[in-house]
Amino acid sequence: MSNEENETPELDGMAEVKWGPEEELNWYKKREESLEDRIRTLEDILMEALFPDTDSNLVAHAKRELELAQMLNAEPDEETSESLNGYNNMMGEAVLELVKVFSKQGHSGFSAGMTLQMFERVASFGTLSPNDHSLYHDVSEYYGKDVVPGTYLQDIRDSKWFSDDGGETWYNVDDKINVGEA
Repeated sequence: MSNEENETPELDGMAEVKWGPEEELNWYKKREESLEDRIRTLEDILMEALFPDTDSNLVAHAKRELELAQMLNAEPDEETSESLNGYNNMMGEAVLELVKVFSKQGHSGFSAGMTLQMFERVASFGTLSPNDHSLYHDVSEYYGKDVVPGTYLQDIRDSKWFSDDGGETWYNVDDKINVGEA
C-alpha cells in the first residue's frame, strides 16, 4: 500500500499524528482526568522526589491526627459531595505537605521550636525584628481629594500599623492604641 492509499501519511514507518492543545485536552478528558488532577499528581511526584523521607514519626503522627479529625482522606458527604471538613481534604493535604517539608529538614528539638515560631510569625505577616515604621506607603488618596499627600501612611512591614499625621505617631488598627513617636 502506498502512502496515498492510507488515511494518515507515514513517516519512516510511523503514522503522523496531529497533536495540539485541543488533542491533549481531549486525551485528558478521555481518561477522566482534569488538568487540576494532573497538576496535583505532578506536585505529589515532585514532593516525593524532593522530600522522600515521609515515614518519619512526625509525618505518621500528622497523618493519624488529620485522619482522626476527618481532615484527610475523608469520605464525601452524599448530599453535598464535599468532605466533612468542607474543603474536600485540601486543608489536611496542605498541612501534611508542610509537615513533610518540616520533617525533611531534620530539626532538633531546639531548632524545631525556633523554626516553627519564626514560620508562624512570617506566615502571619508578622515582623522578625523591631519595626521602626521606616518602610511605609502613602495611603492618603483613599481618604479623599482634600487630604494632603503624605498625611495617611501604612506600614509596609506590618500592614496593621497606620499613621494619620505623616509618620509622627503610629497606631495598630487591631487595638487602636497610639504608641507615640516613631
